[in-house]
Amino acid sequence: MYTMTLDEQTYTGADLRYLYYPGDEEFVVSDFTVNLSGEECGTVEFTIYKDHPYYGSIIPRISMITFKRDGNILFNGQVHSVTKNIDGSMNVYAVDELAFLLDSVQPQRYLTNVMYSEVMNVLLQHHRSVMPEEKWFYTGSVAGPGDATAKARSVVTTNFDKTLDVIRDEMSYITYYSGGVIRTQSKLIMVIERPDRTDVTSPRYLNLVEVHNNPVVRQTIKVGSNMQDFQHAVSSEDLATALIPLGAKLDTEVVPGLEARLDITNVNDGKNYIVDAEAAAQYGLIFSVVEYDDVTSPSNLKKLAERELANRRVLMDEYTISAVDMSLIDSDFDKFEIGFNVRVQDPTEPDRTLPEFMIIGMSINPLDPSSNSITLLKSNWDYE
Repeated sequence: MYTMTLDEQTYTGADLRYLYYPGDEEFVVSDFTVNLSGEECGTVEFTIYKDHPYYGSIIPRISMITFKRDGNILFNGQVHSVTKNIDGSMNVYAVDELAFLLDSVQPQRYLTNVMYSEVMNVLLQHHRSVMPEEKWFYTGSVAGPGDATAKARSVVTTNFDKTLDVIRDEMSYITYYSGGVIRTQSKLIMVIERPDRTDVTSPRYLNLVEVHNNPVVRQTIKVGSNMQDFQHAVSSEDLATALIPLGAKLDTEVVPGLEARLDITNVNDGKNYIVDAEAAAQYGLIFSVVEYDDVTSPSNLKKLAERELANRRVLMDEYTISAVDMSLIDSDFDKFEIGFNVRVQDPTEPDRTLPEFMIIGMSINPLDPSSNSITLLKSNWDYE
């Protein structure tokens, strides 16, 4: 059962202020959509009417919305905007608590040869030092460079960036090596965890979860059962087999009228570019330019370029799959949850099960569960 409450941290127990409670004639909303994501801030949108008991109690940047399934928190976040319509109804838009990490700014730092868990500690300690306690996060389970499975350590820079932007932009992949050469990268997503999933006052822990080695949901997505739509797109839009990295702007001009940029020539055998030989043999030389305005060290510039090239060496392989969560119908099935893996039947070859996918996003319509969908990332990386 899905429920939605207002300011649950303040009104607890018998005083819960329900915005939505299924079957109740007072706690009714419409146009109700919940979007959960491991890559971005989740959102809740709904329309509330003047006869609702708490119509006048929703205040932007103050009110908190909590959305639960069977008592467990799926979304807890702050109302960002309300829009009143000609009929007196009001559209409400809330963003989940991950957005609190957009309220703090990280000072200038250069962090290298450290584990992602250490980086996360530094970022969240600073966030807690400048934010009130109701916006605090603690470091949870963090995959990434320096952990037991990765074979490289990180390079993370901060330059008065939003805390969430640093995590999202600088810590979203693990780089894997084989024989001293970067082979590929594995995606990481953000998952908020609480010791008590039913209590909004329970401390928040921020996990970085890798696509591999996650619990598998006991609910295969199958044609003729719970699969509603299936699309598989392969794109070469972001493919590159060679990169020219450019660092900070220099005070000199190599070409009159054009600003010179730091490059990797001095640390790369006189070449200003790097090549992925294996990918180039397969697809040919495809050059791209990547800019790192804040990087002033050629060796660090090269490391960052190698990390980027590892992500650009493969074709984008995207699956968009809509599926009904069978656990809403039958409790014998596991629930879909972000950060968990799920198996998918190939609709073009029903006898074949595709590689495991990680659930990285969910769209929930409590008023019409048949329209729910999930976003999946294929676990297809090969590395040693």
